[in-house]
Amino acid sequence: MNGGKGGNSKTYRQLNRGLMLKLIATGVCTSRAELARRTGLTKMAVTNIVSEMLEQHLIEETSTVQNEEVGRNPIRLKISGKCPKIIGVLVFRSRLEVVLCDFSLKILRRETRVMKEACVTNSQELMEQLYEMVDRLKKKEKNILGIGVASIGPVDVKKGMILEPLYFWDIKNIPIVELLTERYQLPVFLNHDNQSGALAELLYGYGNEYKDFLFLGLGRGIGCGMVMNGDLYENQSGLPSEVGHTSIDYQGEQCTCGNKGCLELYATTPVVEERLRRETKKDYRFTQFCRESSDPAAEEVFADVMKKLAAALVNYVNILNPGLILLGHDGIYLPENAIAVLKKEVNSRRFFHNAPEIEIKKTQFGADAQLLGGACQVLQQAFLGKLLF
Repeated sequence: MNGGKGGNSKTYRQLNRGLMLKLIATGVCTSRAELARRTGLTKMAVTNIVSEMLEQHLIEETSTVQNEEVGRNPIRLKISGKCPKIIGVLVFRSRLEVVLCDFSLKILRRETRVMKEACVTNSQELMEQLYEMVDRLKKKEKNILGIGVASIGPVDVKKGMILEPLYFWDIKNIPIVELLTERYQLPVFLNHDNQSGALAELLYGYGNEYKDFLFLGLGRGIGCGMVMNGDLYENQSGLPSEVGHTSIDYQGEQCTCGNKGCLELYATTPVVEERLRRETKKDYRFTQFCRESSDPAAEEVFADVMKKLAAALVNYVNILNPGLILLGHDGIYLPENAIAVLKKEVNSRRFFHNAPEIEIKKTQFGADAQLLGGACQVLQQAFLGKLLF
């Protein structure tokens, strides 16, 4: 969450600095008085840390905030244009994307490569393309704090490796953190794309208002990022959750993973697209079906797919009890009537019927959620006081 309490001890000075920077960057606090109330720090401690951040050009003072109370209006604080910038990277089946962001998560520059057009067919070619893209951004901006990579899975966060994603040509076992660190001499962080999307939502998006939520990525695979008790959930193995391989039919068709009846056999974008074409007799792409979902045959397919998706999600809901489920990747194109079915099914089939209704909606950041989540991996380390600058 974008709150939290600081500490007045010198031991916690770096932590307090990171917390205050987070509150300013995410727009939660815009004045010294708000920072003191939100963090629980003394006014003197807040003043000292703000002065330090002003001197380091991390933040700047702007026009006063309108205040109806008697007395002087507080000076507004915001991220300085001289504050270090962040590079976010997305490694996805269809494309490579790199962005330059500021601490407010504003995209300043973007580089995109479509994998087929770039003729990327192996790990070396992928890294060469990525180097070219990052090099161009670094030529425009020298003051870079770090690089955050969001990648399709599976990934090994602890080893900093992209392992063996399905349907990804011969691209596998890339020590991407080591390679980028060696080339750029910057801190580099890696996480699964859906975990990254969840982090972006936690820090800057809809997830800011929830302590527990899921970020569901629907595409050629189905993955899930999780926030529990206000923090990104990371297990000891460093491996991500694979909601797509939750079995919803133990006697079903065998999945590529070896299990039977996995959700991915019924609800991935290619599977749904093919079924829609078959049932509607229309040669549309998935996104066009989503735009024209009023076709009765298409509506029936979407409703059935949402029920299958709910059958898997209910297992997560009954264990984790999230307050929110966010839809990412191709989930951002789903028609609202399909999302309404999903929401109804999940809430009606969960165990705790008297609990507050679980909200289900599209990610705030659209197609950029996971990409911005890559940048957020660096920002999170700064906000935790673990990146010194």
